[in-house]
Amino acid sequence: MAISTTRLAVRSLQSLFALLALVFTWGGYVKNDDGQLSGLSPEFSILMNYSAFLTGLYYVLPVKILKWTAVAPSVAFQRLVDGVLVVLLLLGAILLWASSGVKDCSEKNDEYEAYAGLQLFRCGNLTMGVIFTFITFALFLVTLIWSFVSDDANTSQNKAAAAAGYTEATTPGASRAEAYSAADSRHPALAIARRSGRFIQFVLSLLIFISTVAGYKHYFTGRFTSPVAMFMVLVSWSCILYTLFHLVVVDILKKSHRPSAGIERLLDLLLAVLLLLFAILLAASHQVSDCDTVNAKYEADSGSLGGSNIYRCGSLTRAYVLGFIDCVVFLATLALSFCGSSDSELAPRHVDVEPGQQV
Repeated sequence: MAISTTRLAVRSLQSLFALLALVFTWGGYVKNDDGQLSGLSPEFSILMNYSAFLTGLYYVLPVKILKWTAVAPSVAFQRLVDGVLVVLLLLGAILLWASSGVKDCSEKNDEYEAYAGLQLFRCGNLTMGVIFTFITFALFLVTLIWSFVSDDANTSQNKAAAAAGYTEATTPGASRAEAYSAADSRHPALAIARRSGRFIQFVLSLLIFISTVAGYKHYFTGRFTSPVAMFMVLVSWSCILYTLFHLVVVDILKKSHRPSAGIERLLDLLLAVLLLLFAILLAASHQVSDCDTVNAKYEADSGSLGGSNIYRCGSLTRAYVLGFIDCVVFLATLALSFCGSSDSELAPRHVDVEPGQQV
């Protein structure tokens, strides 16, 4: 068995509560004509819960159910990831809890409703977001402590098989991944082009992430954002994690084999489509198409909360333009995966026979 039932249940709960924390935190901010008055603290919490959701999902689906991994996660790798998420989730929960939108939720709602006739926050949702984030933190702390209590990374057996409930197994996905990687050694120029493409994707995705986050300025208790912008942040963050996996985990540290050709093509296509979709939606959004008009409205406001613009128009424009470019680069690596694809197919086993022997 590749993963114990108990540990599979804990990993599943990690994904479930991270998703609940993400949904409730995101749903805690009321959308009006100019966006949702969120802030850096809830955005950080959402990102960390999203990362935790992907981590738990990775152990449950690719490792256990679909068996896409060529090598099971090592004890050291699991401890590192769990430890980082424990720290970041705790930080995200504390920052969200201490944010003005949570700590002074009712008071800020009353103040803004008296000023603009609108409420900004769903206080119950934000409280649940904090609670679920703390629960997700606790679940990752459980698996981190578990790895030190029950897993021995120094034994010879655990060097050959991933500990923490996982055992290394040769699967069809692993065999295809090894064959796919072997094709790179026969086509070094193709491998260099693919790695260069991954690096360009990483840089572009990082710039999209920064540009989108920086496109919103502080106002009242936070920053006006939008669901489209938040989706663009999550998609660019997914691209950052995906390209870092290829560049660092696979190519530099060599802690994992490359995914099989089919899986890599599927993910490249999925990310390209998502980048294209949300680049179009961001470009067509009210916050971008009417950016100068909305800024002028807030600058002209003489009320106690007004007098400043709320968007950085150039930054938002840069985000969706880079999204289109990044989409093209992902399509390029998708096309590269078909070059020399015949070499990456599994070759039939060679069998030595004696003269006159029937095969």
